Amino acid sequence: MSLLGALGKMLLFDLMFPFRVWRLRQKMLWSHSRSLFAIAGFHRSQNLALERAIRLAREQMLVSKRILFLSKSHKMFQLWHIIHRPFSYSFALLAAIHVVLMLMLGYY
Repeated sequence: MSLLGALGKMLLFDLMFPFRVWRLRQKMLWSHSRSLFAIAGFHRSQNLALERAIRLAREQMLVSKRILFLSKSHKMFQLWHIIHRPFSYSFALLAAIHVVLMLMLGYY
């Protein structure tokens, strides 16, 4: 999966989660609710087990997003080191050649 695919997946997690919570509250509170807003699933309910499950699902979603982000950034930094090492070695060699030439030509 590419980096853009991972970012899209994280964005999809963020956008879809409130709708999933809304649908869960609707299903769970349809027969137990007294107010219209609770039936619609917009506000927190008095059902502590349901709210705890929603909180745990939210925490699990955040942990999943962090795992996905860290795995993609780890791969990106591995690729960065593959590109960075040859450039750093070549610049160190060029700096050494520059210093030797300046000393040989008397520019000190």
